Amino acid sequence: MAPLYSVPEIENVRSWVPRQDVTDVFDERVQQRLTVRAGYKNNETGRVNAIWPGSSLHYLQVIKQFRYEDFEFHYADKNPCAHLGMGWTVEDRLGPKQADVSPYEANREKQRKALREKARV
Repeated sequence: MAPLYSVPEIENVRSWVPRQDVTDVFDERVQQRLTVRAGYKNNETGRVNAIWPGSSLHYLQVIKQFRYEDFEFHYADKNPCAHLGMGWTVEDRLGPKQADVSPYEANREKQRKALREKARV
């Protein structure tokens, strides 16, 4: 799975927003679970208005795995397969003199070298 920051470039995404039903459930959970008086609550309404209603460590663990199903994506092109292009990569177009058109060969050579070194031990 691609990290979120590369999704717009790879899949031709124009914008994305969290789904309303997901944000409603999240807000309801936050408001119900954090009933004690705290500094991140609005004194007049009593509602939690913090950016994240938990510890920083908890936030970092939650965002490690992006939940694509919780978002609505809007694409720059109406064709859902537009991001596939014409079946060629930039490397294919540049050719073997200007780009590595067979990176798997480099990996294969690294594996062979590692096996030879392991056999020596």
